[in-house]
Amino acid sequence: MADPAPSGPPPKRKPAKTFGFGINALKTHPELIPVVVVVSVAVGGCMAFMGYSLLKKPDIEFVRRHGNIPSAWESVKPDEKRKLRVVKPELYKPIPEVEQLKRDIGSYKS
Repeated sequence: MADPAPSGPPPKRKPAKTFGFGINALKTHPELIPVVVVVSVAVGGCMAFMGYSLLKKPDIEFVRRHGNIPSAWESVKPDEKRKLRVVKPELYKPIPEVEQLKRDIGSYKS
């Protein structure tokens, strides 16, 4: 025999849940754990490298006031060494032909 038609009001449906991201989402969807770990490590590594670059690298500088402040590369002379360690110092000596050409052509700054 067939089941008789249910009597009374229809059963209430649960409202559709929006997907929130948190511990409960990781418990119900464990396949997201590797994605969260990889993205977290990548973001942490990027933040650490940015902090390291800002604190330790000499070519990055903070300029707190606006105005006509020369940048670091504009104050470097041709024969000035900016390296921590020079492997072959003879390669970094000014070449007389290039220096003469610079004097002949002139500076690009007015």
